[in-house]
Amino acid sequence: MPISHQIYIVIFVFAGLILTLPLETLQVLMWIAIHLFELLEFILDDAIHHVFHTSRHVTQVIVFYLMAELFLYSFHRVVKSVKGIYRKEPVMISGESAKPKTAFFFNRLFLNKRAQLIFGCTFLALHFCPWRSFNRSR
Repeated sequence: MPISHQIYIVIFVFAGLILTLPLETLQVLMWIAIHLFELLEFILDDAIHHVFHTSRHVTQVIVFYLMAELFLYSFHRVVKSVKGIYRKEPVMISGESAKPKTAFFFNRLFLNKRAQLIFGCTFLALHFCPWRSFNRSR
């Protein structure tokens, strides 16, 4: 076999490796992510089933909503971080920027206004809470 054919074979082999290695790496990472997700789901399923003594169907519904909430919160944090990087701003982990404004507003109020604000918000939250509607007779 001439030397030029061997060079072409080596080039094609390396090109194939360069194209397939990222795909194989992605496949392994997806396999790990799927198995971690299944493990978390299994652990939550058993923990909720044994702690709250619910049926399997109710347990699966609870686990589904917990996992959906976990996914949405993670997605929210990623989007918030990417937005901060894109704008070249420091990424805030918590609501640290809102605390001084709220504290400044609340500290300027008189005591009776603070009490009205606290009790009014508490009353509205308890009046419109979703679990209260199950106790009403219609």
